[in-house]
Amino acid sequence: MNLDELARAALAGDLRAKDELARYLDSGLRRYFCARWATDVADDLVQRTFVAMLESSAQFEPRGENAFVRWVYGIAKMQNRAKRRVDAIAAVRAKKLAMVAKTPARGLSSFIMLMESVDMLDQQIEQLTAAQQQAVAGFLRKQRGGALGPNHSAVRLYRARQKLRRGLAASMTTPERAPEPAPARVNTPPAT
Repeated sequence: MNLDELARAALAGDLRAKDELARYLDSGLRRYFCARWATDVADDLVQRTFVAMLESSAQFEPRGENAFVRWVYGIAKMQNRAKRRVDAIAAVRAKKLAMVAKTPARGLSSFIMLMESVDMLDQQIEQLTAAQQQAVAGFLRKQRGGALGPNHSAVRLYRARQKLRRGLAASMTTPERAPEPAPARVNTPPAT
C-alpha cells in the first residue's frame, strides 16, 4: 500500500492505517525538526504538527502524487515559521527589557511595572483570533504601520489593536474606592 492509499484509509477511519501512517510521519517529522531545533523543541513541534493535522484533516484534498505527505510537511513548515516568529519576538522583548533594566533613571518599581504590562499584553494577545495574532505579530515584526498592502491584514490589525486596547484598558483599571463620608458638622451656637 503506498502512502496516498494509506492516508486515504487513515482518513476513512482505519485504525491500523492511522497507526502505520503516524509511525511513518513521526520519524520523518522528527528528522525534519531535529535538523532545525533542539530535541525537546523538535518533539513539541512534531506534536503541534500532528494536532494541526488532525484539526484540519477535513480540509485535505488529494491533489497529485504524495499529496498527503506534502500537505503534512506544509503544516510542519508553518509550525516551524510560527516557532521562529515567537522566538524572534521573545528575543526582541528580552533585549528591550534588559535595556530598560540597565537604565539608571528607571528604578526597580518601573521595571516591575513594565514586566506586569508585558504580561498583561501577552494575556490580551492570547484572547485574539489566530488571524489577528498573525496580523499583530507581523506588525510588531515589520513595524509597517499603514503600509500593509491590499489584503485583509490591515483590517485584522486594526481590529486586533482595538481589541487589545479595550482588553488592556479593562485590565488596567482598578475598582474605585467609595468616597469616604465627610465628617459630620457640628453646629455650635456662636459665642456671645
